[in-house]
Amino acid sequence: MRGLGQYFARAVVRRVAYVVVAACFGLLLQLCSGSAHAAVNQGEANYLCNADGAKMVAGSPNQWRNPRCVPLSGRRVFEGHIERNFSDGWAETTYGQWVWDEGQTCESLNASAPLGDSGANLAQAPSTCYGGCKVAGTPISGQAGGVTTYGMVNRYYTGDVCSTQNNSNAPIDAKQEVQEQTKEKPPECVGLGSGQTGCMKQNGDYCATASTGKTFCWKPSETGKKTDGDDSQGKTPKGDPVTPPPIPPPDGEWQRTDGHQQTTCVNNTCTTYNVTNYVKVP
Repeated sequence: MRGLGQYFARAVVRRVAYVVVAACFGLLLQLCSGSAHAAVNQGEANYLCNADGAKMVAGSPNQWRNPRCVPLSGRRVFEGHIERNFSDGWAETTYGQWVWDEGQTCESLNASAPLGDSGANLAQAPSTCYGGCKVAGTPISGQAGGVTTYGMVNRYYTGDVCSTQNNSNAPIDAKQEVQEQTKEKPPECVGLGSGQTGCMKQNGDYCATASTGKTFCWKPSETGKKTDGDDSQGKTPKGDPVTPPPIPPPDGEWQRTDGHQQTTCVNNTCTTYNVTNYVKVP
């Protein structure tokens, strides 16, 4: 009887051990899957869900199509839905769940990570989707020498999620995308002929360099005259008289050398300015 009891005891221990091992293995599989990924915020969960769907389609386009991410009602979860090519045709299935942390909504980023202005120094219109969160603001643009640059001011997170065009080669880190969209960008410059250069800066300033090498910077709607030593520059709305600075330089006068036109647009309302350069002559 004692031997029989020991046999059953060992059997129970083995069964418990099997259950524990199976549970640990299942937990390991879950941790390695998208289902267990707890994203930092709502946008990141949405971003990663869309990125995984795009990669599935890119890897096997004959097997998968039309991925989309669905928020589960009452839960902080996005569930990936995708169409799969089964033996009897296409049907929708799921490919994982992505959880986002409590309180970390897209709207909350306005307080924790507010967006600054992006001056019109971009070669194309700025994205309105940063790391899975939708962004809005006032679109602006500038033009000089036939080159148009773009930007957005008063940017903010709307609170909605979004996704950019599915791109299997896109970075899978939502933070990386946000950093790319918000980092300081170098000025966008264009040659204007006669040795002149015009540059749009991140803060919205337009900096015009005359053929003499002297540079003057202007706020988007700023006009008037600026002087530095033997150089001066004027910025006036198109149609207004183009005149030299009213105060002549010591022991000389102002002579016009070159100039160009620059256009600034805010919400599709555009104003063109004449930018005129002067140098001191005896």
